[in-house]
Amino acid sequence: MLDSSSCGKHLKSASREIVLSMWAGELRMSLPELLQPNHGVWLSPNREFDEIVVIQMGSDVRISVPVSRIREISAVMSSLPPSNYCDPEFWRTYFPGMIGSLAAPARFYYLDTDSEAIHEKRAGAAGIKVRGLAASDLKLCGEFASALTWKECEASGLDTMGRHMWGVFRDGVLASIATYDVWPGRIAHIGVATRVQFRRQGLARRAASAAIHGILRRRRIAQFRCEADDVAGNALARALGFIPMIETLSIRLPLAK
Repeated sequence: MLDSSSCGKHLKSASREIVLSMWAGELRMSLPELLQPNHGVWLSPNREFDEIVVIQMGSDVRISVPVSRIREISAVMSSLPPSNYCDPEFWRTYFPGMIGSLAAPARFYYLDTDSEAIHEKRAGAAGIKVRGLAASDLKLCGEFASALTWKECEASGLDTMGRHMWGVFRDGVLASIATYDVWPGRIAHIGVATRVQFRRQGLARRAASAAIHGILRRRRIAQFRCEADDVAGNALARALGFIPMIETLSIRLPLAK
């Protein structure tokens, strides 16, 4: 769970408002509702999707619930002690009949200013080249993506190939790629992937740094997502100066019989 003292604390106020406005939209809430501190749980009705979305912001929790289930969930939660609502086991224990599929808990990080951490390893190194990737590199990117799992392709943005991309080459081999896609407001969502044989060499950090420079030059807010238990992903985000702000869990209800 994220420490409440770290949730967007070092973002510019305008950036924080943009980020929270986006999440308010996700929950079908107004921004004032989202920002009202309650140090507890706020259930809001979701009239569009058969999905439960949990957003944890420090000690505050917002849960978007299908209208047909909100009374049932509220009744059960009111009889329980405070819990980690982004923990899948909570939902498996108390609401097993509501789980059709359950996504892994994820953390969202943000960065709206250049940081020293981005520059630390930008100096050239023997055999390493960093450059933007263009349409002429699509075949090369396709070969790179074919060596990844589907989950890695989706997380990095290589499942679409239509995004801004930067590559890190080691001895002429495309070793790591960072992408970004534009989200609502001024948010740019980053994805990073590295070939298995080139991991743990700092190349993902170089690729992500290049993408971040492109984002900040366009005065956008860099966003990075990784699963809560992804040690490498969380370490990369913090090493680059990203600020943890949101933890989420998404649960799709079973299909109607």
